[in-house]
Formats: sequence, structure tokens, C-alpha cells
Amino acid sequence: MNRILHYQLSLDVLRHDEKLKGRSIIQIEGESEDSTLFFLLYHELKVLEIRLKQGALLSFEQEIKTVQTNYQVNEIKVFLPQGDIDELEIKYEGTISGYESIFPYIKDSLSPEFSILRNDCLVYPILAKANEESIRLGILNEFHYDIYVTVPMPYVVASGGRFIGVEKTPQFQTYHYKSHRKMWRIDICVAKYQIIETESIRLFVFEEDVKRTYEKVILELNRVFELFEQRFGCCERVVPFSIIEIKEGFGSQAGEDYLLMEEHGFKEGEYDHTHLYHEIGHGWNPRVNHEMRKTRFFDEAFASYFEAIAIKKFYGITRYEEKMESYRQSFLQRVQYDRLNLEPICDYGQYNISYNSYTKGPFVLAALESLMGEATFNRFIQLLIQTSKKHPIDFNDFQKLAENVLSYDLSTFMNDWIYEKEALDALIKRYFDGEGQR
Repeated sequence: MNRILHYQLSLDVLRHDEKLKGRSIIQIEGESEDSTLFFLLYHELKVLEIRLKQGALLSFEQEIKTVQTNYQVNEIKVFLPQGDIDELEIKYEGTISGYESIFPYIKDSLSPEFSILRNDCLVYPILAKANEESIRLGILNEFHYDIYVTVPMPYVVASGGRFIGVEKTPQFQTYHYKSHRKMWRIDICVAKYQIIETESIRLFVFEEDVKRTYEKVILELNRVFELFEQRFGCCERVVPFSIIEIKEGFGSQAGEDYLLMEEHGFKEGEYDHTHLYHEIGHGWNPRVNHEMRKTRFFDEAFASYFEAIAIKKFYGITRYEEKMESYRQSFLQRVQYDRLNLEPICDYGQYNISYNSYTKGPFVLAALESLMGEATFNRFIQLLIQTSKKHPIDFNDFQKLAENVLSYDLSTFMNDWIYEKEALDALIKRYFDGEGQR
């Protein structure tokens, strides 16, 4: 099986109106069984040429294909010569207009106000065919990268990798970022950012938010990092850790050593910055295998509960209870809309209802902490993370490790909360009468 080891990605953004020009030099490992390789790009991006490392042009075919309803991709079939192929260069260009009709937050586009380019929108070639399973595997391919993004003055390029430097000409500047370690995604944002940097944190903030928010944001970030490290051990974060402000509705996301945060995370209200807690909480997610990732339990349930833990610490039990109640209400609304949402957590990936991990998932961890006590729960999370560094974990590992620290059989707990539906009584019964009304 082939996989990508390294990208050298060069992008021109806003130099040619709202057209993207890309050049990707890709190092590949593995052998192709039938002298072909398949790549995917966003459907509005057209491949211009593909070359070998030595410079020879390769033949290829490209075709727009539909994977799901309205989810279109450009599938590129590359015909390889005999012998090992370890590096290809792909040049392409086109426009980006997102997948908002399918995924509301994927509004990726090139705009003078704000541009965002993510792997969610296939802005660089991934090694995959035009089918759902191949795309999942292709997106999760881990690699190193060097990216070079050229923008007009005075735009700033923000990304999560290590900032190497910027080359300037009278009209343009090229930003160079390099991965700290193996990553599975590249996120690039372009705006007229102000950069605020402390010893441990780098903020990319829209000009209008700089003066009124950055001190509060840095305070919140420092204290939530400190809390999670006290409870769950040190995470492997790089310094400085980058926080990149993005426009509202584009979807906050956590990378390995950075996070993208929507504008509401930079507002002035007393509790507005608590949205940062969820994204920072992803730094303490255990690594899981491909099937487990589909449930989103080990990332989103954990981050949602860690957010609630931070709220309890900083704002008190009443605010914590309000937060947990908001999770519960969101889950109940989905149940009212579609009873499929009653399916157990272990089947979330199968039924494509993993969004419930954000809302029902935190109650699993809250119940477990109530059973264990805070100190034992902390040890359990630490052990879970440490174990996942050796091998990706699943629900069996979750149960075994919990039983090890608790010295207690958790089969009933796991059946109630993960494998079956018994625990739903705790979330639903006191909210619905026999006629389905509150």
C-alpha cells in the first residue's frame, strides 16, 4: 500500500484574483500493484502537469466524480513507468468554494477579507480513490511537510507548523512553515492578521480584536493548559502554541500543535472564552484506530467533558451544571428529531451519528469520574493517553484500563453506556412522559 511521507507544498493565494495556484512535490513510499496511482483534489482544481523527480512528464487522466450526494472530487489517475517511484510533482490551479451544502462549516474559499485552505476541502493532493473509505484513509495519512505560501502585502499567512521565515519583495511575501512532527492535516489561513507572541503562545488575531481581547485570551489559555496538565499530565505541545482566529461559522478545530478558533472565542463576555477550553482539551485525546475514530467518542466526548471540567474549576458548580444540561438538551433535541440517535455509542460510526459524542459522550466520562473519584479518574486518563502512544486504543482498552485503576468489573457500566442503551434512561426518562412530551 502506498502512503505519502512528505509534502513540499507551494501555493499562490490572492495573487491571481481568487484563483489558487499550487505545486506539490510528494514523497511516496510503497509499490503500486498496477503501475497507477490515484490522487484526489477539490473538484474545482484542475491538474496542469505531473512530473517525476527527474523531470519526465507523466501521463494522467482526471475526472470529476461524486462520492456522496453533492460531494464532488477530482480523481486523478497517474500512469507510472516501470521501476520504483518515490517522488512526484503535481501542478494545479483553480478556485475553492467549499462544501457548505454537505458540511456547513467547510466554507473554505479565497477572499480579500479572509481565506482558509484545509484538507477538508482537498486543497492539496491526497493519495486516494473517489470512494468514502479510501478518502477516510487518505486524509488520515500522516506525513511531514514544508509549505510555502505567497500572498500580496500586507497579508499574513497563519499555519500550525514551525515558522521558518518570510521572504519579501516590494509587492508579495512568501511564508515558510515546517511540520514539527508527523501530521495528518495542513491548515492555512490568510488575512490581515496581527501577531501577538508570548513565550508559550502565538496568536494570529484579526485587527479589530487585538486590543480588547488578547490579554484575556492569553490568560484563559495559560490557566486551562495549567489545569489540564495538573490533572492529566503534560501534553506534547510545541512552544509557542499557535491560536489562529477564523471567521464565525467556519468551524473551530484543533490541530496537533495549534487550533483554529472562531471569532466568538475572542469576545469580551465573562464566559465567551470558555469555547477555547474544548479545543485545548483535544491535546489530551488518546490515539485510536480507524474504526474508533468514526465514533468521535475519544476526541469529541473527551474535549466536551474537559471543557465542562474547566468551567467547573474556573466558574463554579452552577456553571458546570448549566453546561452539562446544555449537552443533555442538545442530545434530547436530536432524539426528538430522529430516534436513530438512540443507538449506542459503539455504533455511532456505523449510523453516521457521531455528532452525539459531543453531547451524550461527556456523560459517560462524568459517570466514570463519579464512580472513580477525581484522583483515580486523572490516573485513568493519563494511563489511557500513555497506552495510546504505544498502540491505538479501542473500547476494549478503555474498559481494561479503567478496571485496572479501579479494581472493579465495569462490564455493566460499559454495556449501559457504550454497547447498549440502558443508560439513556438517565438522560431521557425524567424529560419525557409517555406521550413523548416534556
